[in-house]
Amino acid sequence: MQGGYTTASPIENSACTPGACTYFETPAFEDEFRIAGLPRLDLTVTPSGPGGQLSAYLYAASDEGMERIGWGQMDLRFAESSTEPATVTPGEEIKISFDMQPLDAVVAEGERLYLVISSGTGWNRLPGAPMGPMQLNEGGKASSLEIVNIRAKPGDFFEPAGSED
Repeated sequence: MQGGYTTASPIENSACTPGACTYFETPAFEDEFRIAGLPRLDLTVTPSGPGGQLSAYLYAASDEGMERIGWGQMDLRFAESSTEPATVTPGEEIKISFDMQPLDAVVAEGERLYLVISSGTGWNRLPGAPMGPMQLNEGGKASSLEIVNIRAKPGDFFEPAGSED
């Protein structure tokens, strides 16, 4: 996988190896940042083989370490959200769009987000289609991550048991 700011993994001792994964990092957040819903990942990739898988992981990171807060996976044969597999042509650009897992997470003040994109399936899953490296296209609006920031107080949703009205 090529593209991104680096091809090294920010996660020590992971299966994310140079050339198979890339990551993007935000600056440290000045305020608490709450993410809720389905983060949507829109990517443009160019496969070098007749198929492949792509996995994405979202981490909250501080100086003390990283915590995975979400992930998602895409089989390139289903890039158009179809229930029937499509032919993947090596060298032909594909626009893929998929939702990551539903999440409700808080990135604390001073933490940053890492989006890790890996060529292949989840790090503990078997591939379902032939693997092949792919080029991740970036710049302009070729690839993006859409997340929703929720700014609500706990009392906006419910009152704790035993509280007075």
